[in-house]
Amino acid sequence: MPLISLRDHELEEVPTWQRKTHNPKHQRKRQEKVDKVETKNKAKQIQMDGKYQDIQNKRVQCKHGFAEAKTVHGLDRARSRVHVPACRNMHSVPPSFKILRS
Repeated sequence: MPLISLRDHELEEVPTWQRKTHNPKHQRKRQEKVDKVETKNKAKQIQMDGKYQDIQNKRVQCKHGFAEAKTVHGLDRARSRVHVPACRNMHSVPPSFKILRS
């Protein structure tokens, strides 16, 4: 799904069809169009209501507290979560170094 522009607060009209289809492919395409419009309208409605603002403020407070705790405990520098074993990179190492490594 592409990004939804939240600047335009006008809700889109949900598409309707005059005739029912019994073709599953057409029905699926129609349902996808309806789902897209409903998703866009839901996102725009949340933006217009402003209910997200409380959650956003709490998220910022939580992140500041977490960052402060990390600094206090010496975890202010990010570390990589991925551990690459030494044997994975052995194909690019010359044979003489392979002997030293083992």
